[in-house]
Amino acid sequence: MLICVTDTQARNIMVAYLLMIIILFGFSAAIIKANDPDNNSTVMLSFAGSRHSEIEPCGCKTKQQRGVQYEAALYGKNEGALRVDDGEWAHPSILSLPVLSLKTTFLMRALGQLRYDAINVSFPEANLSADYYANIKKLYPDLYESFVSANLFAKGAPERLAFHASRLVTRALPDGKELRIGITGTASIEGRLVLPVPGAKAIRVSHRGTGSTEEQAGRTDKGDGGNGNGIAQIETAHFVLREPGACLGPVVEELRGKVDLLILLYAGDEASCDALVRRFPQIDVIVRTDPLGRAAGGKILHEVGGVAILTVQNSRGKEIGRARLMRKPDGRWRLAAPPESLYVTKDLPADPAMLALIEEFKGETRKLTFLPPEDAPAIYAGAGRCAQCHGAIHQGWLASAHARAFQTLVDRNQHFNPECLPCHTTGFRRANGFYAATDPGSRFAEADRMSGVQCEVCHGPAMEHVTQQRRLATGAEKWMPEGKFKELKAAARAALPRKAVPAATCLACHTPDHDDHFDYGAKVARINHGAGKAVAKMSGAPGTDLRTHQ
Repeated sequence: MLICVTDTQARNIMVAYLLMIIILFGFSAAIIKANDPDNNSTVMLSFAGSRHSEIEPCGCKTKQQRGVQYEAALYGKNEGALRVDDGEWAHPSILSLPVLSLKTTFLMRALGQLRYDAINVSFPEANLSADYYANIKKLYPDLYESFVSANLFAKGAPERLAFHASRLVTRALPDGKELRIGITGTASIEGRLVLPVPGAKAIRVSHRGTGSTEEQAGRTDKGDGGNGNGIAQIETAHFVLREPGACLGPVVEELRGKVDLLILLYAGDEASCDALVRRFPQIDVIVRTDPLGRAAGGKILHEVGGVAILTVQNSRGKEIGRARLMRKPDGRWRLAAPPESLYVTKDLPADPAMLALIEEFKGETRKLTFLPPEDAPAIYAGAGRCAQCHGAIHQGWLASAHARAFQTLVDRNQHFNPECLPCHTTGFRRANGFYAATDPGSRFAEADRMSGVQCEVCHGPAMEHVTQQRRLATGAEKWMPEGKFKELKAAARAALPRKAVPAATCLACHTPDHDDHFDYGAKVARINHGAGKAVAKMSGAPGTDLRTHQ
């Protein structure tokens, strides 16, 4: 059958076909754009956590990781990235040593210079004082504004949050619009070791199901507190940390009406984090750090109900995570690609501003003094006294890296850092061992006499041994009654330093964090104090680094 089509009809058919092609092309382009990581609805997220007050590598290892001076180089490549720290940035034992508080202050200054958008205040940070934070607020107001916590309250004011519950930040999109991002933070109370406050004992809180208020109801006691509403909480000297599920609801509801992207920073175990996701599905992304270090298998990502949970590894600043977030057509955010871990190593260029900050920190360590009690008995003899009877062994020691251990700190301007001194000196902070004294005229002015890893680090304090041997050397057997002389010999035998060095003594300093590949058996064989030729063998050639197998 023959069908005739007029010119007008032919034109109309062509126009219809063209319209259909244009519509299909536009629809396909829209689909492609919605899945394109570089479209207008994407943001790069950089995340870190569990720093434990670390600001730089100690320098002991050959392949050293960590350091804010190198972290700055990573961020220099991603200027527009959203930067968050998930908490646990203070050392869990921050009250035990003044240097930990000092390090934490400089770490916070570094994160401020790195322009972190939000910093979660977790449980270790709640052990710091209210005055500490007031000082940060006064000196570094921009840094203070980045602190967030939805479940940390001021002690004595049960309804007043200690910090902002959330923070609103924006990122400019290529089309000129602004992406509104809301960031809030919480911390679990499960498994926390509560440091002593006046009149109380240290206790460990252990609850299950911290994502649910109902599960916590009625499970408080004098140890972990309770606010009268059946909500679990723990107290430090200045703050109260409540169960996060009971505090997040109002914050999440308020943010959802204001932001395009909602991020939760959470310090807690995986099970309680998953419970929070199910309870608050409005959250788009969670960045989590595990305060108990249970992030097994290096897992950086898992999902619950389509919500991405990015896990910060317990690396103390050795790496940061990075993930590109993308908004799908349904309005929910997903990962445009698998997240990646970026390692902070000294192979990266060091940032000059961060290096200056670190040098300022080292200068502040000079103000820290560690003096033994006035009545502390003298228990260390010092390598000089050992040399009087063990000259050949002493000469071998002088050629070893142990003898130069303190000089390595001087070379790095770390010889006042009390975290480094215990492994680079002898008897640090013990009786007449090594100490740091700022007054050269004090009775502690000869601190360098006990510098380096001397004989007594391995073989034990030897002052009593020296004393007894000197008494024997006077010919006491000729003039001392036989019974008394036997007692003297017994005392001298009891005071003999140990010959065999237990592995625990070496491994106290040669930890994986400080030594690349320490082999106890091989190293002890090299430091085998024998007579004659064995002495040279035990120390190696002058300049030998005893941390390696060279």
